[in-house]
Amino acid sequence: FKILKLDADASLEEAKRAYRDLAKKFHPDLVRKNKSSEKNTEAKMKAINLAFCYLASQLKSKTTYKKPKEKK
Repeated sequence: FKILKLDADASLEEAKRAYRDLAKKFHPDLVRKNKSSEKNTEAKMKAINLAFCYLASQLKSKTTYKKPKEKK
């Protein structure tokens, strides 16, 4: 949820919309080709893809997401 900048009660449609927006922003083919920014965008895009794949499967099966308790 944090990577896609979503609330914990987000729907699948909201997750898809957030994924598309971030993919347009960080896709390596659409970002200017600087050596430093290219590495950052590839890593960011991989994280976005992984987060969406996980969330999509969770939201499709309609299981509720429970935030892990933070350690103090």
